[in-house]
Amino acid sequence: MAENESIIWGLIRNARERKAKRIMLQNINAEISDFNHKLMSHYENVKTFGEKRKAFDEQKLRCEKWGKMKNLMGAADGKDFAQFVQGITLKQLIIEANLHLQRITNRYQLISDSAEDLALYLIDHDLGNEKRSVSNLSGGEKFLVSLSLALGISSMASRKIKIDTLFLDEGFGTLDSQALASTVNMLQTQQQENGKMLGIITHVETLKDEFPLRIEVKKKGQGFSILEGPGVSR
Repeated sequence: MAENESIIWGLIRNARERKAKRIMLQNINAEISDFNHKLMSHYENVKTFGEKRKAFDEQKLRCEKWGKMKNLMGAADGKDFAQFVQGITLKQLIIEANLHLQRITNRYQLISDSAEDLALYLIDHDLGNEKRSVSNLSGGEKFLVSLSLALGISSMASRKIKIDTLFLDEGFGTLDSQALASTVNMLQTQQQENGKMLGIITHVETLKDEFPLRIEVKKKGQGFSILEGPGVSR
C-alpha cells in the first residue's frame, strides 16, 4: 500500500514538473517570438531611417543651393541680385576702361572696392599707389576717367551692337599739354583701329590742327551764330 502511494505521488510530481516545463517553454517561445518581432521592426526602422537620411541629405543640398541663390538675389524686389549683376558688369567695364586709360597715361588705374561693389577708385602710381575716390579728383583727372569709362562702355556695347559714332563733349581744356597730346593720339588710334567716327565738341583751339575735318560755330553778334564746314549749307 505504501509502495503504491509512493509511485502515485511520484507520477503526480512528474506531471507537475512537465506542466511547469511546458509553461516555461511556452514563455520562452513567446519571448523569442517577441524578440524576433522587435528585431524585424528594428531592421525595418534601420531601412526607413536610411531612406529618410538619404532624402534629408538630398534636400539639404537643394536648400544650400537655394540658400546661395537667396544670398545673391536677396529680397523679392531683386535689389541684391541687381547689385550683384551690376558689380560683374562694373568689373568688366573697369577692365575695358583701363585699357583705354593706359594708352593715355601709365600713372592711373581704375579699381573697384570689394567692400562697396559699385564704388570706383583711382590708383595714382606717381603718388605711391595712393587710392583715391573718383569723387575727389581734379578736373583733368575726372575727364580722363570719364573718357576711359565712355570708351569702355562703347567697347562692351559694340560686341552686340554696332556703334559707328562716338561724341565727346568738352573736358579737353582741363588737360595739360602732355595729357592732351596723349589723349588725342589715343583717340586717333581708336578711330583708325575700330573705324569709328569720333565727334569732338570743344573750345580748345589747339585741337583744330589735330582734327582738320570740323564744323565751326562762329558768332555773328546779337545772339546769332553760323555754322561753317563740310556739308554745311546756308
